[in-house]
Amino acid sequence: MIRLILVIAAVLFFGFAFRRVFAGGSAADMRAVSQTDDGVRDLLRMQKKVAAIKLYRQLHGVGLKEAKDAVDRMAADL
Repeated sequence: MIRLILVIAAVLFFGFAFRRVFAGGSAADMRAVSQTDDGVRDLLRMQKKVAAIKLYRQLHGVGLKEAKDAVDRMAADL
């Protein structure tokens, strides 16, 4: 029983640790760029595509697919 609890605790700990490392964009990235489409382009230049999609959704109030397609078009123009 103790082993099971330790395994679950380890999985949770490493899961949260890797989530922070591999997240598409951190809160610091979002604060560091302007809250405009230029900020979306800046995130793309920093190779933060997920953060760019999140920002685009926030700015324009669109769904995930629409935001991804728009960010892909922006990335193609860079």
